[in-house]
Amino acid sequence: MKALSTYPALGTALLLLSCTDPYSGASGRVVLRARGGNEARDGIKAAQFADGYAVEYEHALLSVSQFHLRTTDGEDANLEYSPAVVDLIPTPVTLFEADGVPAQRWDEVGFSSHPPDEKTRNVNAPEALFELMIEKSYSFLQTGVLISPEGERSPFELGFPVRIDYFSCTAGDGKFGIVVPVNGEAETEVTWHLTHLFFDSFAEDSAYRAEAMAAVYDGEQPVRTEDREEQPLGSLVGADGAPLRDQNGNPVIYIPPQDPGVRSLRDFVLRSRFGHFNGLSGSCNTEIEVLDESSGARDALTFRRVVQP
Repeated sequence: MKALSTYPALGTALLLLSCTDPYSGASGRVVLRARGGNEARDGIKAAQFADGYAVEYEHALLSVSQFHLRTTDGEDANLEYSPAVVDLIPTPVTLFEADGVPAQRWDEVGFSSHPPDEKTRNVNAPEALFELMIEKSYSFLQTGVLISPEGERSPFELGFPVRIDYFSCTAGDGKFGIVVPVNGEAETEVTWHLTHLFFDSFAEDSAYRAEAMAAVYDGEQPVRTEDREEQPLGSLVGADGAPLRDQNGNPVIYIPPQDPGVRSLRDFVLRSRFGHFNGLSGSCNTEIEVLDESSGARDALTFRRVVQP
């Protein structure tokens, strides 16, 4: 048998073949879902709250306005995603499916939650609440009932006039992005953690509290986001109208983010981020813009911050 060196053209062809990526041109499928976690299904039990309250959810409407798969080298999967509003109750809900996505690791994955407009898809939300989100520039709207330890019920209708961009997402394994398998399916998920609404701190080990929110209920209209302007962080009051105190008699203090302009409970909650990626152990870098709720004006930027995971 002659050596390959005597057949230079054949040797070159074999060399090129051995260096070719066997998965070049291969593709897979991507599915994007949105999920509200256990809270969307079961509510939040009194045992989870430091002040003994409980929460029953009716609706949790989320606008997912953008979803991208990219690489840090500049590749873009160019997904044809169209903005959508989805009710996370029940959960989960499929938002997007795409075939023919190049099979590889996409290490710059992210999504956005911006206020919807008339071109936004309504996946499964009540039409009246969907229209309210458009009118008020809400990217997130949740309704339900706060239940005090004594059984008193305070309905709420809380809208979030914010734009949030989540980027450079990592899943629970700590690796950036996702892998689209050859002829397989990559499942991705926007995991919206509803408990963040009740955190009392932007530091670690936050407790859940709801009394300060329930205290602004007037007995008629649901508690709304703007109502919480009545609760200055420096002088919170409880349901009895007295200064809010914990079970040990100490003043309840909410620890705000290290940002200017956080004066009230409204300011505090509008700085919250709810989004996780592929489960609660996944995280993303986050950019938040708070809009002018009083005018409903888009682009009326009053606050902006970038949060590292």
